[in-house]
Amino acid sequence: MDEEGIVLNERPCDYYYVTPGHQVPTGVTMSSARRRQLLEHAARHDAVIIEDDYDSESNFTLNPLPALKASDRSGRVVYVSSLSKALSPGLRLGFMVADPDLIDEARALRRLVYRHPPTNIQYQMAPLPCPGPL
Repeated sequence: MDEEGIVLNERPCDYYYVTPGHQVPTGVTMSSARRRQLLEHAARHDAVIIEDDYDSESNFTLNPLPALKASDRSGRVVYVSSLSKALSPGLRLGFMVADPDLIDEARALRRLVYRHPPTNIQYQMAPLPCPGPL
């Protein structure tokens, strides 16, 4: 980690879990250049990037950088976020933007781990545009 975000080395990983908009605990925002490097690095090493953009609505800069997923041309970025910060911490409601097969696998895993999600809240929130203004 440096002032531009994750420090990449040539040692390959299967996946990278990043919070490019706001790294905790440092507060560093990943630079545009480092985001490009990460996308290129993942393509070169056949890796997946999991982008956790849990607090994108809390960005107070005038021109926040777009999500990594917006620049993903090879389908390597799995975008996950939460509505808990923007709406209410009690919601426990999030979403994923990924390949449909991966979403199906995540759904099956969720059923094993979390048997009773708040379906009434999911149905209420599903028509809203996400990510985007609420």
